Amino acid sequence: MMNNKKTAQYLNDIQNLSAAERELDHFIATLRRIQLKYRNSMELLYSWKAGEATDRVTQWSEGFFMELSKRIHRLEDKRYNIIQTRKRLDSLMRAEINSGPKW
Repeated sequence: MMNNKKTAQYLNDIQNLSAAERELDHFIATLRRIQLKYRNSMELLYSWKAGEATDRVTQWSEGFFMELSKRIHRLEDKRYNIIQTRKRLDSLMRAEINSGPKW
């Protein structure tokens, strides 16, 4: 027999995961825009050929981009995990619905 409370909980969890996925999508897109803006600014700075300052900025920039890329990758991994969990919950909910009485 189908458990309506269990199905409702699955549906609620799926909706919450979908909302979390949308928030992560927005955050990742924002970080990518910031990354692109910073990269464009650095290209302008490099064109000035500021000598020793250029070397320090280059080193700092490399570290910045490496750390930013790691953070974006971690967020994308979390997004992937959310999607997989949502799919599993969706399957469980469908199984629960299909286990109900057959008329």
